[in-house]
Amino acid sequence: MVEVQTENRPMTALRLEHVSLTAGKHTILDDISMDLPDGRITALVGPSGSGKSSLLRIVNRLWDGVPRVRVHGSVWYGDTDLYGDRVDVSVVRSHIGMVFQRPTPFPKSIFQNIALPLKVHGTARSEISDRVEAALQTVGLWDEVSNRLHQPALTLSGGQQQRLCIARALAVEPTVLLMDEPASALDPKSRRRIDELIMSLKGTVTVLMVTHHLDEARHISERLGVLVNGRLAAFGETEAVFASENDVVAHYLHHHDED
Repeated sequence: MVEVQTENRPMTALRLEHVSLTAGKHTILDDISMDLPDGRITALVGPSGSGKSSLLRIVNRLWDGVPRVRVHGSVWYGDTDLYGDRVDVSVVRSHIGMVFQRPTPFPKSIFQNIALPLKVHGTARSEISDRVEAALQTVGLWDEVSNRLHQPALTLSGGQQQRLCIARALAVEPTVLLMDEPASALDPKSRRRIDELIMSLKGTVTVLMVTHHLDEARHISERLGVLVNGRLAAFGETEAVFASENDVVAHYLHHHDED
């Protein structure tokens, strides 16, 4: 694997050490080690089926209970191994949020989509309205929905639904946000808004995102990982990875046809 070292690296928010994923006798991910600096945006790219989404699911413990699937290695959040003994998965997910490829709003009102997770996480009733508004402001949705907060979230457009899902994830104030191709199912205008939103999180939330758009990865991310056949072919500062002369990495980055 190619790795570019930099001086004065910021504090690490999340660290993967020799992580592998197996399903029965099949290896999906093999010996992945990487660190996510605090408050920075890291993107994962690679061919379809290379294990990008599977890696996000490891971090958020979404493989738990799946028959014959095993996670090996360590995932460190601060000084806590997320796969260690006595780790409460619900606590993990309060610190590490997840946004999926397709919008997944609850079949409830716009307001309740954000208020319910806040209630689950113990937010005082007197604070919920302000926290809902703050989350919607963060994603640029407040002005569009403030006069219809109690209408069904499913009446929103696809782009609005995805921003609502991001607001829902951010409302509980995670320190890490996992995003699995959050704009790929949207129209170009909505994609640009999501990209701008992700960039606005820089410095406040650590983002690990999967994308199959290389232009998006290059424009948004500060660090870039290239997954090929379940292995991390390169990982480092984004521009340094794009400049890599490693044959596997260069072939993917310079011969990849985007959708």
